[in-house]
Amino acid sequence: MVGNDKDAHGCIGSAGYTWCAVKNKCLRVWEEKCEATATGITADSLESATLSYPNPYDNSKTDTFTLVNGKSALLYDSGNINPRGYTVAATAVGDLNGDGVADGAMGIYQGWGANRITPIVFVVSNKNGVLTEIDSVLPDSSSWNDETAIKSLSINNGILSVNLLMLSDADKNLPHYQQTPTVTKTVQYKLINGKLILQPAAQTADWKTYTDSKLNISFEYPTNWSVVPTVKDDTNYDGDVLTPPNVPNNYNIINISQVDCDWIIRQHPGKIATCKQMGDSNMSVYDAMNTDDNNSRTDTIIDEIISTFKFTPK
Repeated sequence: MVGNDKDAHGCIGSAGYTWCAVKNKCLRVWEEKCEATATGITADSLESATLSYPNPYDNSKTDTFTLVNGKSALLYDSGNINPRGYTVAATAVGDLNGDGVADGAMGIYQGWGANRITPIVFVVSNKNGVLTEIDSVLPDSSSWNDETAIKSLSINNGILSVNLLMLSDADKNLPHYQQTPTVTKTVQYKLINGKLILQPAAQTADWKTYTDSKLNISFEYPTNWSVVPTVKDDTNYDGDVLTPPNVPNNYNIINISQVDCDWIIRQHPGKIATCKQMGDSNMSVYDAMNTDDNNSRTDTIIDEIISTFKFTPK
């Protein structure tokens, strides 16, 4: 008998009704989609958002710009120097934090310098009718990111997928003007506590594995990073060093050490950017970057590397 099979939410299954959490009601999915309502956020409205991002010429300063038809007016530093502009490459609308309200995502190119075009992903929400920036990330943190293209964005089940075109290894050896991104790659993010968090499948899909049989540890690291071995003995073990590409010595490096973080920081005042303790064996992984350096930080990648850290059986 129709109407005699209500579920816990009062939805009548025999009549085709199911519970839709994001809309907080019973509905027939062929009549009404169970998905977040945009509540003012559309792909078109995203192209007039006001956003902020570090000035590429001086990361201590912030560019704040309002997009007009997908572009901002060119920004300049004092004296009409250091021009840069922002252009929308792709947009997506959907619920990223599970509150039933649609958020927006934008893939934006930051153009600056001598043909440098850096891809950035922004996410925004609608607060009281105002588009408000939540967070932003570089979807490609490699040294080749100025050649990476944002193909498309999508939001499904709370996951933001960023579809990229990247340089092949062969293209990387070509002159700049001949390089064309053709290799597809998708990275995915979840919005957690207002931060875009790279998901593990995208995070380490093509990474190498570092192992140390003396310390009985392993972790993943990017393929374009280098391992610099150090001398090991039974009384003092400093551990190997990992360095990202195109970085001067002693900058943005990871050291693996048996001593605790407090000792490391005391021994290197002003020179340790981050230090993370691992387990009960006083294993530490730290970023020995000079704090007065103006080079690009790799904090995000360091956190991703540390998240893959494991103790291996002896």
